Amino acid sequence: QAKSESCDELSLEITSLSLVRLKGSAVSCMSFQTSSRHFKHRHAMGWSRQVLWDFVITVSVRVLIVAAFTTMCLRRNHADAFVQNAWDDLRVRWWFQHDTFEPVLATTSFAFWMALWYAVDLVAYAHIPTRYRLQTSESMHQWKPQGHVAQEVLLYLAPLAMYDHVKPRRVLPPDAPTALACLAQVMCSLLLYDCLFAIFHRAMHSHPVLYRRVHAKHHHNAVVRARDAVRVSALEQLVDVSCSILALKLTGSHPLSRAIHNIVITFLITELHSGYSFPWSFESVVPYGLYLGPTKHVLHHSVNAPYYAKVFAVLECMPSMDVLRVCKHTSRGWSARRA
Repeated sequence: QAKSESCDELSLEITSLSLVRLKGSAVSCMSFQTSSRHFKHRHAMGWSRQVLWDFVITVSVRVLIVAAFTTMCLRRNHADAFVQNAWDDLRVRWWFQHDTFEPVLATTSFAFWMALWYAVDLVAYAHIPTRYRLQTSESMHQWKPQGHVAQEVLLYLAPLAMYDHVKPRRVLPPDAPTALACLAQVMCSLLLYDCLFAIFHRAMHSHPVLYRRVHAKHHHNAVVRARDAVRVSALEQLVDVSCSILALKLTGSHPLSRAIHNIVITFLITELHSGYSFPWSFESVVPYGLYLGPTKHVLHHSVNAPYYAKVFAVLECMPSMDVLRVCKHTSRGWSARRA
């Protein structure tokens, strides 16, 4: 019965999103409403043992995060000393000093997280409860080799490695950022990256030619798996990487913060396409629907509408998300006047 109610609610939400898209209305702040609907649905199910256990796990993770942050603030000197010691150890390593370290770290992180989600997919339908799965399909064809590794090496690593060889520029300062500064830089770079990508993502969905030539490959599969995180065209990969590099540049992030950014963003992107929503996931732990998460991204893949950002739900309410649509209507108006 719980599974039936969940499917009915998902179908209703997909239908409502499709109607909104067909009417041409701006979909704003939808992510904030999704969390409350999800909570009401679980409340309607009753506080069964499973739901209560999930609630306890979510609250426990929240408490641990708040406790860790509070401890870091109260024992700031110890936290700063820990970061400085870690930085002193890293900055003398030859592989960390190499100019191509960051692209290799991003690629390696992607490979690690996808291997983790592949392992989850292998055991999912035997051991993972259905309430954690956003899709019922058992298809694993997305994990078959399809040339993504070659694209990653030829179009991402190779050009950056050649540029780093011609123009070495990696400078490692002797001092590490404070623990709070490092955390702030990572959060700011994630926010700026998400903002930049959301604008381009909306553009790719708004313009039929861009969608067909650039973004359609990413939406090819009806069932979303973590492997779809790298199932993108060469041009979309260039845009995505450029958004990340530009965000790190504009925030002036320390090399240590840049490394953490690469590890965190690759995890968030693969989790976004995983097709699972656990009680310890950021989607459940972050309150008020501020984090988009896999549930909303599965809806995005289902209807090719809202949730253009990857991480922060607040970006769905930004006027800039509709700037390209406004420009397109304006250009049509000018064309009509000239005619």
